Amino acid sequence: MIYEAIAKLFRNVSPYQVEYLVQKGHPTPAKRSGRPPIITDDQLQELIIFVCASTHNRRLSWAQLPLEYPMCTWENVSEWSITSAMRRAGVSLLKLIFCSSIANVTLSSFIDK
Repeated sequence: MIYEAIAKLFRNVSPYQVEYLVQKGHPTPAKRSGRPPIITDDQLQELIIFVCASTHNRRLSWAQLPLEYPMCTWENVSEWSITSAMRRAGVSLLKLIFCSSIANVTLSSFIDK
C-alpha cells in the first residue's frame, strides 16, 4: 500500500496518520472557533510595555488598568478582557507583584515560555 511506503520514509509516522493527512488535505488543524479576543496582539504588547514601565504600573490591579492607561480608543475593554489577554500572553498578576521588587526586571521575565 502507498500509505505504508510513505510512512516508512518518516520516523514515528503510522500509515493511518498518512492516510488521515491525505484525506484531510492539510496537516494543520482547523482554526479554533469561538469569539475572537477583544484586545489585539499589538494592543496587548502595548499594554505589557505599559505595565512593565514602572513599579506603580506593575502594582495596579487589572480593574485599575483601564483607569490609569489611556485606552479611550479601545472599544469594550474591561477587567475581564485585560485579564484574559494577559493570561493569553502568559503574564500573571502574582508574577508582576513578585518581580516588581527585583531590580533590572526585563519584559521577557514576565512571559511564560
